[in-house]
Amino acid sequence: MKKVLLGAVCASTLSFALTSANAATFDFADYIDNTIGEQGYTNTSPFSWTQDYLTLTATAFFNGDDSFVYMDKDKAGMGVCSDGLTSSAQCVTPSDDNITSGEMLTWNFDKSVSLLDFTFKDTDHKTFTSSIEYTIDGSTWINLDSSSGYKIEFTDAINEISFQTIGSAKNEQFYINSVTAEVSNTITSAVPEPSTYALMLAGLGLVGFMARRRKSA
Repeated sequence: MKKVLLGAVCASTLSFALTSANAATFDFADYIDNTIGEQGYTNTSPFSWTQDYLTLTATAFFNGDDSFVYMDKDKAGMGVCSDGLTSSAQCVTPSDDNITSGEMLTWNFDKSVSLLDFTFKDTDHKTFTSSIEYTIDGSTWINLDSSSGYKIEFTDAINEISFQTIGSAKNEQFYINSVTAEVSNTITSAVPEPSTYALMLAGLGLVGFMARRRKSA
């Protein structure tokens, strides 16, 4: 009975460790407003952010040429600045900081992801309701709109995805406010949270305690 109990403790602890870090959320708007501030990034020194166990790196392009990823404050999010950056990494043209016609934003993940769940903002930093387009590894462009809840579930896990507008109208320009990414293989990719380590250590301590009791008996 004791062996069964100990096995259950260890199994449940390990199971929790493998599944607790299944998804990582990148809240760009919050990160900008409360941590890094408004600024742009070149493709040679790109924006890169690690959440839990997953790293997202962003680059930007304008009509096929290198451009600048731009992190816009006041609850906006990630966009593109194609007019260039000032010496203080601000967009030369303040209104040119979202994703508009001719601009493309590309993300690379250091692990394969199987699901992306987005929130977008429009040019006024309010809820975005139009469509965008995305492509996987530079293949066919696919429409993404509100009918899907701005969520993409991939049949085959991906490492790279790019975004662009469907047109040049004001209501078609957007910022990526946040995204939740789910890693395709939680067993090999998950990293336990500190609380999980504590639970694992407690389980191992119980194993040791029971072993000592058996010896003393």
